[in-house]
Amino acid sequence: PGPPLLPCRGNIASTVSFYMIFTTQLQQRAIDCLRASYTM
Repeated sequence: PGPPLLPCRGNIASTVSFYMIFTTQLQQRAIDCLRASYTM
């Protein structure tokens, strides 16, 4: 299966970028939670 590898690589790149955005959002939520706990 040589040809299907190209779209797979594209999907991997898109999923990696999606995970990067997802993890950054999780970090923002974690920072907000930490700030809320510290302010309380």
